[in-house]
Amino acid sequence: MMTEEQRKKAEIALNTSFAFGFEKKIAFDNHLTAIEWIEQYGLPYRINLDYLKEYDHSKGFICINPNYPYPGYQKADLIHLDPYNDCIPYDPDKEPDENGYHELFLSPKDAATRQKIKEHNKALRPWDLSTAAGLERWKYYFAHLLNGADLDSYSSFDWFGIKAAAYNKEQENKIYFWKCLQADYYMNPNNYLQKEPKESDYNLADYISLEFVPDWKESATDSRL
Repeated sequence: MMTEEQRKKAEIALNTSFAFGFEKKIAFDNHLTAIEWIEQYGLPYRINLDYLKEYDHSKGFICINPNYPYPGYQKADLIHLDPYNDCIPYDPDKEPDENGYHELFLSPKDAATRQKIKEHNKALRPWDLSTAAGLERWKYYFAHLLNGADLDSYSSFDWFGIKAAAYNKEQENKIYFWKCLQADYYMNPNNYLQKEPKESDYNLADYISLEFVPDWKESATDSRL
């Protein structure tokens, strides 16, 4: 039987172990997200990682999202779906975890509907990395996030989240692009957004992070309710 002192030491050890494990999980998740953001949001790994670590929702700033600098899609522009009959509680396009479980996420059930929504929403986003015009708008909204970064000191891990002895041509082009964009931001700051957008700039009730609007009220007459 443990003494009171032994019990307290055991509790401290368990709490420390749990906290350390939780912190490792957050760090690993941030690492994976920062790598995904390189392609999704067009920024270097280190910029993404530092942003994820430092972002504080309580300060009222809008987090980077597919519609940045807006808080999401405007509900009035989106396709509406019946959440009971047209949706499933996970994203079928994403792989389950190591235990075979999907992350809870409301998603259109039908693949054709998911594709229709994706095509519909392309025109709603304020920027698009795949087009010349969309890239110019991206530069305006995202260039300020490079402000203050010492890009000349970046290693391959800082750029791309991986350690490499040399860069391929695509990586070299990205590094050159980021450095040029940062330089232009310094020389012509008025050509770019210069501060983080705030939630207070928008009526958040008009926006949604989902790519469609689930019509809960329309489904309220469902016989299962």
